[in-house]
Amino acid sequence: MKRNHMFAASALSVVVLLAASALFVGRTALMSKGRRVETKPPTPALQTTEDVSPKPIKESETYKIWQQLTGEQYDRNFLGNLIAHHEGTIEMAKLAVTNSQQLEIKELANEMLTIEPAEVTSYLIWQRQWGYPATSGIDMQDHTAMGMMNSAAQKKEELSSLTGSKFDSAFLRLMIEHQQEIIDMSQPGKTNAQHQEMMNLTEALVITQSNQIEKMRQWQKVWGF
Repeated sequence: MKRNHMFAASALSVVVLLAASALFVGRTALMSKGRRVETKPPTPALQTTEDVSPKPIKESETYKIWQQLTGEQYDRNFLGNLIAHHEGTIEMAKLAVTNSQQLEIKELANEMLTIEPAEVTSYLIWQRQWGYPATSGIDMQDHTAMGMMNSAAQKKEELSSLTGSKFDSAFLRLMIEHQQEIIDMSQPGKTNAQHQEMMNLTEALVITQSNQIEKMRQWQKVWGF
């Protein structure tokens, strides 16, 4: 019986890792060079003309804070804040679907609403599997992500009363800021994280979020924001 339990636990770990890997591959594919990746129904991919290489690390205050965290402390805090960040992204994206006047922003919002809920599910599995206290929902035990939750709530509140070009200008400004927070958190992960899954995740996030920011900055220039 003990052997069966061990086999089941190992099988669950493999399933979780495969599911997470698929999510990261899917996120990276949406940014792939010169390709337009579609799902069913088709969802236009957010792209740049080429992948954006991560810029040299700028030691923002956020980066300095996360640079000091290592091992389990980094992983536990990162997962909690990443879940809160994605939940905030989802709420902002929902507003963009209805309040934006730009097709490109609506497409970006729909991509976020397709990808990020599945990623949150994967992160919640890791959180439970690694024995970290819950940072959201009715079972919340750890409040280390409250800062991220409050930041996301403030952004949502600012956007909620806006429509048209005013919404689009504010959305791009706030979403760039929002994604930069994740880049600053992720940059130390390659060396500071404990789990290999977290090392891989943080490295992928720096690339994909940099791509998103670059594209949104292009839109700001084109639309005169």
